[in-house]
Order: sequence, then C-alpha cells, then structure tokens
Amino acid sequence: MLFTLIVAIPAAFGFVRHRFHGKSALNLVLMLPIIVPAVVSALGYYSFLSLARLVGTHAGMIIAHSVLSIPVAFLVIAAALKGFDRNLERAALKKMFESIRLESDPVIAVVSTLLTGSVFIGVLLSLFFRRRPAHAA
Repeated sequence: MLFTLIVAIPAAFGFVRHRFHGKSALNLVLMLPIIVPAVVSALGYYSFLSLARLVGTHAGMIIAHSVLSIPVAFLVIAAALKGFDRNLERAALKKMFESIRLESDPVIAVVSTLLTGSVFIGVLLSLFFRRRPAHAA
C-alpha cells in the first residue's frame, strides 16, 4: 500500500496541477489495469513475474497488487485535488513560513482525508482480490 501511495500521490498532483502534451494518453495508460479484463491482466502478471522469477513470492504479490491499486488511488486522490481550493494551499504555505505549526493546517486535513480514502479502497481491493484457498474434494 505504501508503494501505491508513493506512486499515486505525485502522479495525481502532477496530473491535476499541470498541463502537458499527452495528458489524455497518460490517463489512459494509468487506467489500463482497471479497463483490461482480469483474465488478461492475470496472464500478463504471470508471464512478467515468471520471467522475473517472482511467481509465488511476496515481492510478486506486492507488484501485482500495486499495479491493480495504483489507478484506484490515483482516481481518488485526483478527484480530491480537483475540488481543492488552491487559495487554501497558498494560505497554508504562508502560514507555514510564518510559523511551523501544522496541526490546524487545512492542507494537512484534506490530504489526510484523501490518503485515508485511498488506503481504505486499497485494503478493500486487497481483500477482494486475495488468493482463496482451494477446497478439498
């Protein structure tokens, strides 16, 4: 989950705050794990992880989980940032330069809320897509 947030937060900030060529193409690439059917994704994960000799390892599971959860976290964070007032951020930065007291900072409140939402959705995805034990016949 930490790896997902490390990738999704800067991507969402860059996507919402800046204009650049290929923004639509980048959005499509970020959303591909959600768009592609699960069977196709599973075959892709398996072939990649088998080449890297990570099938059945914790690192392989972290990679597969992160690829699935990054688009969801990106969507949640980008949606929260689109509705965020930039004037609050400017005021918080001014306040931060005046004194280093962040407890009542509006930026911290909004960012902590969106991080909590992203983590909650990521955990739900983990529980939904976890490997189920095979039942004995």
